[in-house]
Amino acid sequence: MAIRRKSLDTYAGLKGLASRDDSVLADKISRLIIWYSLQKRDLSDEDRNYLDTSLVECYRRYGITFDNTSVLHEDGSFREMPVLADWYDVLQSNADTKHLAVVLARYVTGSASAMGSRNEIDLDNKYIVIDTSGMPDDLLLPGIFWATDIANDLISSAGGQLSALISDELWSLVGANSNPLAAGYIQEMVKTIRGLGGIAITSTQGMQDLFSLDNGKYGKGILDSSRIKIVMQMEEQEARLIQNVLNLSEEEVRQITRFRRGEGLLCIGYNHVPIAFYATQKEYDAITTSPTDLLNEKGPRSMNEERFAKEMKKIQSVVSRALQKTNALAALVDGGKMSREKLQLTLEETAYFFESATLYLRELCETQMPGIGGYGRRDGLEFQLPSGHIEIAGAGWVHMQIDTLLPHCRYMPATWLTDTVRQLLTAYMQRTNFRLHFKQMLLVIDEHSDVYGRHVFDQDNKGWKAVSNALKGSGH
Repeated sequence: MAIRRKSLDTYAGLKGLASRDDSVLADKISRLIIWYSLQKRDLSDEDRNYLDTSLVECYRRYGITFDNTSVLHEDGSFREMPVLADWYDVLQSNADTKHLAVVLARYVTGSASAMGSRNEIDLDNKYIVIDTSGMPDDLLLPGIFWATDIANDLISSAGGQLSALISDELWSLVGANSNPLAAGYIQEMVKTIRGLGGIAITSTQGMQDLFSLDNGKYGKGILDSSRIKIVMQMEEQEARLIQNVLNLSEEEVRQITRFRRGEGLLCIGYNHVPIAFYATQKEYDAITTSPTDLLNEKGPRSMNEERFAKEMKKIQSVVSRALQKTNALAALVDGGKMSREKLQLTLEETAYFFESATLYLRELCETQMPGIGGYGRRDGLEFQLPSGHIEIAGAGWVHMQIDTLLPHCRYMPATWLTDTVRQLLTAYMQRTNFRLHFKQMLLVIDEHSDVYGRHVFDQDNKGWKAVSNALKGSGH
């Protein structure tokens, strides 16, 4: 319930002008009523008036009135402010408002009393984190509003300093479980922060939540107030929700539904650019929530010694058996004899043990030391210009030759590979009357190499999936 601002006229301080006399107490009371309304949805106009009157009395007991100078001591420091227990007492003291005190009881004598008590947290810090992750579900919405209200006060009081609000759950205050009062406050707050030259960063994993209150009025308002938007992968139904808001083309909607992890569409006005994010090892170590990483006590790059020792014993055992089979084969060179059936069996067993050891070792690399070069963590391949040609063969076959190597499965799939397929198809259809229509399709990929013995397609090469994805998403 603390008042953290000396004036509501933020721009006056920036321009060196006399500030308006808008009451900081009146502003605080309006926000406390919004916070209260998130917990009691059926507030009548009479109840709102009771809450307003009770808050005026609550602050009066601490010597705070609608005069802005009353919130300060003579030395310019803030007076001691009331807490929720004081508001609860005021409501309890009046028979007409006792029913309204029920909402606050949980913060005074109940399980959330820690939130309602006085604290000595120092907010004079360059970097402040307000963690709401441990709150019960029924307190999460008012908790997020409370945290956002604090952030708004701090940014508005920052003067000319560059400030940023990064909120992971802000969308909930404009979603279906919120109300127009809270949503309107959040929308105005985002506009104000941007007007002050600050930064407001919000995120959501579900666009339907953002557009679920009043037909998306407030969600659209926040998007309109945001100069820069980054759209990550989403389902088509959700992509359609923002298609008109962000002026997305049909191709961009399809592209959004096919994005891989770390890929997105950067939207600045009418400029839309596909982008990809690659975290450095240091960044990954700082933000990872992977259980495998977090279980390693010394961080993602450290070894879990107990499991490492266990896995190494298993690998040594398999390698030992492989060497035994190799020695048996080597004995043939020295004049040993073995039936053809026995030779075939020994060769197969030798290959089996070596392959098993390789797989066990690869698993050990990925689980014990993720990020040291595994798939999804290494840089993508360099861009290559589209190269290839298309011809129509008999019996309805479309023959497409791509003159490039498919990326190995340990590299990030390259976007130029999918783009090559699309561009080849588009260019061919522009030159001819051919149109690619299919309800069912059989895709045959034959991988060629000049290296002797590489005439068989490498099944471990996941790069070929880019080809099928491009064909499925061509939309032609």
